[in-house]
Amino acid sequence: MKKLFTGMAVFLFFIQACTSPTPIPTAAAESTVSVTESPATESVTGLEGLGGVPCPDSDFTCVTLTVPLNHFDPNDSRTLDVVFAILPATGERKGMFVTVTGGPGTAGLTSADGYTAAFDPAIPEHFDIVFFDQRGVGQSGGLQCVQAATMFYLASWDTSTVEGENALLETARIFSNDCVTEMGNPEILPYLGTEQAVEDLEFFRQVMGDEKIWLYGESYGTQYSQMYAAAHPDHLAALVLDGTVDLTLSGVEYYKQQATAFNDVLKLTLT
Repeated sequence: MKKLFTGMAVFLFFIQACTSPTPIPTAAAESTVSVTESPATESVTGLEGLGGVPCPDSDFTCVTLTVPLNHFDPNDSRTLDVVFAILPATGERKGMFVTVTGGPGTAGLTSADGYTAAFDPAIPEHFDIVFFDQRGVGQSGGLQCVQAATMFYLASWDTSTVEGENALLETARIFSNDCVTEMGNPEILPYLGTEQAVEDLEFFRQVMGDEKIWLYGESYGTQYSQMYAAAHPDHLAALVLDGTVDLTLSGVEYYKQQATAFNDVLKLTLT
């Protein structure tokens, strides 16, 4: 419930920034319109030039970009395809509003129409709405290991004894090996992380020609968005985070805090 109210609060702030006749008194908000404002027809024409096609069962236009497999090694000529979905602004355009969904591993394109239908109408009126399938996910690779995951979740997770804990560790080891085998292409796994994926969005921004973007991240998407902000602060008009992931914590520390928070919410709910 706390996450829901937090998300509503930041979204209301974003809507105010979109529609208020008086500029929000921040450097990011003041720079956005002057940098990105352009007629909506320009976005439509640009998508056609990029080979945009209708996304399956969607109002969005899908653009497939061929990006470097390794953005950080100019000598590596390998590439992969990443699919972005864009819904051009219907009115006076103020820029691009990009949503990074959670997971990691959720396909943004499957959420695009449903999320946008819940937006305040001012947002799709003044902003190109952008979702994407992160590299390796959905239409950007479709890597899955359904059988390995099924066996993993069907196994016993009872760690109340030393034997049970060891059995779970062995289950996890088997899953990690079987999942990679089932997915195939193990050589690209080192390049499917957030650091590389952040550069895919920056590549998209450059192709679209917008100097700055508005970026919204949910759950794991907040980790992605924070990393984009750190890598490309000059290209952010605004950053909205919902369900923020603390990047200073180790994995163990993060899950310990998460479990404690879940327990606290449960107690508040039941008392």
